[in-house]
Amino acid sequence: MNQDRACGLQALLHRLQLSFDELGKKDWVIISTALTHTSAGLEANHEELEFLGDAVLRLACAEFLEEQNPKLSVGERSAFRAQLVSDRWLAELAAELELDGLIRQGAATAADTTARATVRAECCEALVGAVYLA
Repeated sequence: MNQDRACGLQALLHRLQLSFDELGKKDWVIISTALTHTSAGLEANHEELEFLGDAVLRLACAEFLEEQNPKLSVGERSAFRAQLVSDRWLAELAAELELDGLIRQGAATAADTTARATVRAECCEALVGAVYLA
């Protein structure tokens, strides 16, 4: 991992309020993998962590809605959860976390402005999965 990427990942950990010292080498690899989009053409990429991150977010959201709004019907909770755990929200969170400079992706994807939000959302969701594992 190059020095700039390592510094960027360290800054991200600080924004996530995670301690650099608490993470082992395996955790660094998982977080780096979460920020590697499939378009980069690397074997280790975000896809599996994105799947896990989606499940973690849905569970956390479901628990939150159950605790805060127990009288909502299942349908109402589902609709509310879908709004809370949306690609739009994930892309906004990724921008807030300043993930753009940390995401490894293919040149064509990086140049596609319409794909930018999707890539952000996917890698942000993968980051949730990575943090869950770390």
